[in-house]
This record gives sequence, structure tokens and C-alpha cells, in this order.
Amino acid sequence: MLIHGHQVAHQLLSSLPPHTLSGRYPPTLRIFQVGDHAPSKIYIRNKIQACKRAGLIAKVSHFPEDTETSRLL
Repeated sequence: MLIHGHQVAHQLLSSLPPHTLSGRYPPTLRIFQVGDHAPSKIYIRNKIQACKRAGLIAKVSHFPEDTETSRLL
């Protein structure tokens, strides 16, 4: 069985009920990027674009590579 990820994602995102996006606290994807890993930048960029297409909010916080886990929590 072959699954087309982009097609499934589009179906899921387009099926969100309108009231989900218009509430007091709209759905938000919060991303913590630690370091400067090039493939991670691409992944994050794609997630931000997907959020925009779905009408969701995406927020990214950048941290240096030597950031300790305790600071992120």
C-alpha cells in the first residue's frame, strides 16, 4: 500500500472546522530550534509554510547549540 503524505496532509488540514481557527487561543505550533543544522532549517521552513496554508500560527525560537535542556523546559 502506497501512502501519499502530501495528499493526506492536505485532506487533514482542509478538514479542520472553521471554529478551531477563530477561537481566543488559535492552534499554534511552537518550534524550538537548537543550533544551526541545515536540514532542520528546511524542515522548520516546511512546517511554517504548512501552518500558513492551514491558517495556523507557527512561532520559532532559536537557541545556540550549547543550550541546556533545562533552559528549554
